[in-house]
Amino acid sequence: MNDEKKVNPRVIKIDTGDAIIIEGSSDDKIYFLKRGELGVYKTNYGLEKQIATIKAGEIFGEMAFVVQGPRTATVRAVASSEILIVTPQSFERALNEQPEWLQKFIATLIKRIQDTNEAALKKN
Repeated sequence: MNDEKKVNPRVIKIDTGDAIIIEGSSDDKIYFLKRGELGVYKTNYGLEKQIATIKAGEIFGEMAFVVQGPRTATVRAVASSEILIVTPQSFERALNEQPEWLQKFIATLIKRIQDTNEAALKKN
């Protein structure tokens, strides 16, 4: 992927069951799942429930990045995975140099909003 080289992210490998993001924690990074599969989990009344799946090629961690707040869910590897970690500085460079990367980021945000709206409608 050409975007990877221009953004200069760090690549990490995680094993099945390992968490990359913990609900309530704080950090300032965005993540890109290069290979594998991740589960997104929310804790409610002490019980953890999987609410989404992240597939290879998807960006995650963008919500806390944008609002600069705590992580709203835990993200854990469902299968052995390879993740690109993008810092705010690298992200800013990518926005200036890579319009395709910005398009992927915006598309991910819109999809998350749509999924949230659909889930809210199903509950009513």
